[in-house]
Amino acid sequence: MAATVSTHMRSTRGSAFGDRILDWFPVPKLLALPAIGVDISESAVRYLELLSSAAGVRLGVCGEIALGESVLQVGSIVDRAELVNVLRRVRSVIRTPYVWASLPTERAYIFEVALPSRTIGYADLRRTIEFHLEEHVPLAPRDVIIDVVAADTLAPLPGAAVVAVPAALIEEYLSVFHESGLRPLSLEVAAEAVARALASPGEAETTLMLRMGSDRTSLIFARGSVALFASTIEFGGATLTSALAHELGVEEEEAERLKRESGLIASAENKRICQALGEHMDVFTKEVARYLRYWNTHGAEAPSGEAAKTLRQGVSRVYLCGGGANLRGLAPHLSAALGFPVSLADVWASCFSLDEYIPAIPRHESLAYCAAVGLALRGVHA
Repeated sequence: MAATVSTHMRSTRGSAFGDRILDWFPVPKLLALPAIGVDISESAVRYLELLSSAAGVRLGVCGEIALGESVLQVGSIVDRAELVNVLRRVRSVIRTPYVWASLPTERAYIFEVALPSRTIGYADLRRTIEFHLEEHVPLAPRDVIIDVVAADTLAPLPGAAVVAVPAALIEEYLSVFHESGLRPLSLEVAAEAVARALASPGEAETTLMLRMGSDRTSLIFARGSVALFASTIEFGGATLTSALAHELGVEEEEAERLKRESGLIASAENKRICQALGEHMDVFTKEVARYLRYWNTHGAEAPSGEAAKTLRQGVSRVYLCGGGANLRGLAPHLSAALGFPVSLADVWASCFSLDEYIPAIPRHESLAYCAAVGLALRGVHA
């Protein structure tokens, strides 16, 4: 049985499973005004509102509610009742039940394919995607929902980013949102939202976005605002804290304090701390470097009948986001190890210029809201 495939190519500005919901039930004009993104990660639920004004996009209400360790595991909902309770708390502080919500990157499959033509019809599009589906998605075609985003990323043929998510996962998340009183206008993989948030207007270069969480880091390869590939590494801020606690023989709370104060900036006083952190960072860096080498030396899959793979634009720089990206000295450490420019991301890049407007949230806190910002932008542009 064939997979469920979106019936048309989307522009790079819009890509979400919930577009079908909007087709069937258009949002009333009054309700369309607040654009609220709700991002669910294993450590917290974050919500963020973007407001459109005469002066441009501005930040509205935002916040986060921590999740216990047993609520989510690798993107799967384990404690449904607790997640519903947390989402109800979100509903109590936002102005509307209509939100733009995330799906876990670790449960999605994102890859790019070359297309035989820029004016490809639905039947040919479906055949091209199904031709490559088996090698990228280890699920029966009938069990996944697939979305397609037009992406002029390949030469000499046009390209498309394909996003596949288990249908059962989508239903699971939809039911939790509805039970909590929230009404998702769109469900979108978090990696797609991050790419939308971090891409500056008009940007066309290929970048690697490292979204560093508590226990996992998502590697998101994107061109402009389109995510072309994503994977997850079992490494995050808590990984380093636990390793440091073990090395120094201290409690986790003390290890977290030492990690934040020292970071990766060595001095005579913190030599042992930096050494312990550096050893674990080396393992992480090698894994990131492996992905970078593969991306920069392999082309995308060509359509059926094409003899060779198409060329792929190499990564030009690396952006860091997520709460785990706040480690002191992380950017220069990774830049030296990877041989690429590495910098902390500006999560407001697609919203406004910080020269013109300063949001009421410190930059180090904003890094954790990268996906929520991208989700809310989906609403701004709807």
